[in-house]
Amino acid sequence: MKKYIIFVLHVAFVSFYAGCAKINDKILQDSLSSQNWEIQYFNIDGTTFSNQKGALITFDSLQHRIYGNTGCNNYGANFTLTQNKISISKKTSTRKICDEEVMEYELPFLENLEDTFEIMDFKDYSKLGILHTIPQALQEKKKEKILVFFTPSKVYFLTHH
Repeated sequence: MKKYIIFVLHVAFVSFYAGCAKINDKILQDSLSSQNWEIQYFNIDGTTFSNQKGALITFDSLQHRIYGNTGCNNYGANFTLTQNKISISKKTSTRKICDEEVMEYELPFLENLEDTFEIMDFKDYSKLGILHTIPQALQEKKKEKILVFFTPSKVYFLTHH
């Protein structure tokens, strides 16, 4: 019961704070589209996954598509941006068999990619007080541009590539 109450309070706090830290949709779209991003870390239900090769993600705002590579397989999906949220849907991917380390990262990455995520820069996300979701290596990279896509149970950390 205590874990449930903490989880509900966490969700309420994140929802409240995320509403306060809005990024202009046009600025966000331009920022995402103007560069390639790398997802070295993500957290699903408290488990942090890391990929030494880094999963790459590129946003095509004209086509409303994302595409990238997990370190083994290619993937793509549709996306929409509205009020600091990104909705990712209709994911596709190739299905090559890769080494075990990459597959341990790739499978949960792709399985959890379709969702609607809040978007926040790392500095604002750090202020939420949920540091257990932030890998130590990222806490030390505070000067880099890092975007965070998150739901109450998923967190993706995007860095410039």
